[in-house]
Amino acid sequence: MNAPVLVVVLALAALAAARPQSQFQQQPQQFQQQPQQFQQARQVEQFQRPTPVPIISRQETRDDHGQFALAIVSADGIARTDSGALVKIKDGENKDDYYLRREGSYKYTSPEGTPVEVHYIADENGFQIVNPQ
Repeated sequence: MNAPVLVVVLALAALAAARPQSQFQQQPQQFQQQPQQFQQARQVEQFQRPTPVPIISRQETRDDHGQFALAIVSADGIARTDSGALVKIKDGENKDDYYLRREGSYKYTSPEGTPVEVHYIADENGFQIVNPQ
């Protein structure tokens, strides 16, 4: 037998011997562990599922060109506004085109109890945090 062929045959035999046991051979062990694993998975699932917060106000308008206005307030005091308006590009190669200028805000209370309010715009200069007026 040729040496390279022998190496390939031995490598394949080693892979076959090292393969994991079949699913049928592992079943009894899986059935013994399943109740404990199920209980742990259920505890993790319950821990990760947050309590839904009702939306107490939602107003949304859109037009056929992609412009929009959105305002949402939830029962826990979180509020968000966002609007997008088409604005003509002022200069450059595409000065006859438009972009969507966005403006909005969000507010919430931090875990430490501090009220947080952020106002922003996103326009030809990028995303910018701005002070409330």
